[in-house]
Amino acid sequence: MAVIANRNGEGMLAHTLSALEAQTLAPVASVGVDVASTDASVDSLKKGLDTVVRLRSRVGFGQAVRHGVAELPDADERDWLWFLAHDAAPAPDALEALMQTVEANRLVAVVGPKVMRADDSATVNEFGETMTPLGASVRLAAGDLDQGQHDDRSDVLGVAASGMLVRRDVFEQLGGFDPALPSIDAGLDLGVRARLAGHQVSVQPFARIRRNGGAELFSVRSVSDASFTGLARRAQLHRRFAYSHAAALVFHWLLLLPQAVIRSIGHLFAKRPAAILSEFGAAFSAMFAFGAVSSARSRIRQSRTAAWSDLAPLRISHRAMRARRRLAGDDVVVNSRVADERVGFVQGGTLWVLALALLAGVIISLPLLTSTAVTGGGLLQLGGFTDIWNAALWSDRESAGGLVAPADPLQILLALLGTLTFWQPSLAVLILLVIAPVLASITGWALARRLTRVKWVPAVVAAVWALAPTLLVSMHDGRIGAVIAHIALPLIAYAVVRARDLVRTAALGAVALAVATAGAPSLLPALVGAVVVAVIWFAVRARFGASIRLLIALVPTAALFGPLLFANLQRGTPLALFADPGVPFDYAAPDAAVLAAQLPDASLGTIATLFDQFGLAGGPWPMWVTLALVAPLALAAFAAPFMRAGHGIAGIAVALAGFSTAVVSAGTTLAAFQGVTSKVWTGPGVSLMLLGLVIAASATLGVLDFRGKAPGAILALFAVVSGGAIVAGAAVSPAVVSPLPERTMPALVSAAASDDPMLGTLVIAAGADETFSIEVIRGDGTTLGDVQTFHTTAEAPTGQRSELSQLAVDLISGGTVDASEQLQQQSIGFIVLRDAEGSAVAAYDSTQRSLNQRADLQSVGQTDAGLLWKTEVEQSGVEAQMPAWSGWLLAGQLILLAIALVLAMPAIKRGARSRVTRAKDVRKDYA
Repeated sequence: MAVIANRNGEGMLAHTLSALEAQTLAPVASVGVDVASTDASVDSLKKGLDTVVRLRSRVGFGQAVRHGVAELPDADERDWLWFLAHDAAPAPDALEALMQTVEANRLVAVVGPKVMRADDSATVNEFGETMTPLGASVRLAAGDLDQGQHDDRSDVLGVAASGMLVRRDVFEQLGGFDPALPSIDAGLDLGVRARLAGHQVSVQPFARIRRNGGAELFSVRSVSDASFTGLARRAQLHRRFAYSHAAALVFHWLLLLPQAVIRSIGHLFAKRPAAILSEFGAAFSAMFAFGAVSSARSRIRQSRTAAWSDLAPLRISHRAMRARRRLAGDDVVVNSRVADERVGFVQGGTLWVLALALLAGVIISLPLLTSTAVTGGGLLQLGGFTDIWNAALWSDRESAGGLVAPADPLQILLALLGTLTFWQPSLAVLILLVIAPVLASITGWALARRLTRVKWVPAVVAAVWALAPTLLVSMHDGRIGAVIAHIALPLIAYAVVRARDLVRTAALGAVALAVATAGAPSLLPALVGAVVVAVIWFAVRARFGASIRLLIALVPTAALFGPLLFANLQRGTPLALFADPGVPFDYAAPDAAVLAAQLPDASLGTIATLFDQFGLAGGPWPMWVTLALVAPLALAAFAAPFMRAGHGIAGIAVALAGFSTAVVSAGTTLAAFQGVTSKVWTGPGVSLMLLGLVIAASATLGVLDFRGKAPGAILALFAVVSGGAIVAGAAVSPAVVSPLPERTMPALVSAAASDDPMLGTLVIAAGADETFSIEVIRGDGTTLGDVQTFHTTAEAPTGQRSELSQLAVDLISGGTVDASEQLQQQSIGFIVLRDAEGSAVAAYDSTQRSLNQRADLQSVGQTDAGLLWKTEVEQSGVEAQMPAWSGWLLAGQLILLAIALVLAMPAIKRGARSRVTRAKDVRKDYA
């Protein structure tokens, strides 16, 4: 007796009915069950079958056939039931072969056919089912080419529900299919219960059925990877509760959520973030499915005669499962992909570029190579391991006058970077400065490899990007944020190009975007705008998956900048968000021509110093030479729109966005520190402009490949010459960044700081026109974490800062005001007067006399840091202030970054992450 279940099977049902009619052994009766179909397939059922049952509600395959069985004549001990879905077309001799199996072995109560793929009759879709020791279901032989290698298989744990032949009395004894398993694992569960009832379950290799999809596609045309994960996990958890010993039920129930968390981490590594919600949905569903579990356990208890241990030989071992995954990638059939024939890293001369980049990094950082920490320019020491993570918290900054404020996003990156060398965090910054050109060459090469298949172009792009003047000048000046941004920028473009394909590349873009903007907040408008444009472009082209992935890629950046944006909006200084992190370090603002020449400052980086060695400084030569060096790249870039329009226009648009960013930065002053104001650094904008030119030029070079390597060789040569000029100029220029001295504070202060790190030192520096700068340093010196943009961009001093200024005035003026109380309140144990020269000497001498005359100060004398006085304060009363939720905020930011980073890593081998889709049609031939 045949039972055919149908759900919107128009176009496929006709093939199934024709195949049923063509059987060499015809069924004695046939019943059709229509499951609330909305198409015309029910008419086909009425024409081809004896009886048709129409259901008004949507149910699974198992419940549908149960209604069909109820319409059959009264049961006879020799009755057999054959279950077919509307998309399962049997071979003409399928039923005959199945019946031969059960007639040959009276113990067999359930037998299944070899299920073949509808779109490939030579590939097995399923030939029996089993499960792992932990209960996960496995389709045997799935995806294997049918060469008869599995035809000797007979005993199995379960078979597919569609195509199954089952003895009617056994089916009714077992209570039919489990209602809690509407699709996946329904056949496996029935087979397990049949085995426990003392029956055999077998497969017949000569009975073949071609099916358009798996059990999960009975009611729908496609199932996403996340939905499939949810269905499979729900089925597994239900069977686990149904099969487990009663004493273990509570244990399994308590482990539901912890297992969901662990498996979610696995989904992240497998690049399946969408499956996380399905994972938790399955866990919560199982937590409250008491009725379904109770019914399932009752059915097993009523029919069971065999021991669970009898099923152990039919399970698949963990070792066999690992071997299976290595060979096939889980039990999911993966379509083959065209091999990527793009150039490898070793080919095309990229190794030579790496060697040249490393040489450039070593030469620029040569004075620093023997040190473990550096200072100068935009850099200060990072401090210890605890210091770098305290700097990443929303807390008070002593240099900010006790201002409680959010940390700069760069501080979070530096904390992560410093953790790599936790014994000396500043060492990580030094290493980064040395290898920055190498890292830049790698990211530039990766982008070019995605943009072109010409073997030598990635090496050219790697050279241009690694030896970019803006990178080398930023390294020379200690602008660590700009260096990080330059390295990360190509990865953002890479991610946008490939966002339509992979979650991994979108996650890589999320990390790169967060890193680049953290290092250079001035890039926020251009980069976020570029991502939004890409989102709209993909949406217009109906690539909504790519649009969604790119939108989600903005989340880590929003998480890093959200607190700082909120604080700046509250203070009324929204533009402060774009200030450069680190120590403000001013420069000569360049004009548009200098920026167009890829140089970030008016002094032409270190090129002017190099020309000065030859007596050519001050003339037009440095500027003209610089323009000549960048001219080939510009010509190649602006020719691109005429060769590959989309590629070229996109590159030119990015270049214009970078140029605009650099121009605006050159005219914007946001930050000040220790009396020094600084304009926003143009380097990141110039880097973005260079990125656009590289993207466009790569298109031109790809088209000109037929002319040989000459165009690329010219670009590479000019890049090497311009970069070499910067490197040579840096070698003969005064060092901006220098090794950190062994001691930055007087020995007496360092000794006191070792016992009381919060004891402060008031540092006074005399300037011209009797001006003074003051700073309170806690512990053994100012660290980079003490300098936050929320302070350096403050338009008015805080109350504590005003009190400190008044204290300094009282000390400097030589008045008789007792400053003991104020010194105690500020926890200032020492006062240092920096050495002065030139026009500041008069103010220096006056201040020295005033401090020497005070009875509440004890003169210590001259030190390397300046003149030193000791106050009457012996112990600090300062405690760090931070909101109670500060640590949770940092943890949330780190978790989002970690998730994006995990998703950006290469996937572990856990099968295909593709949508399961029903095949379009079933052919009737079985040749």
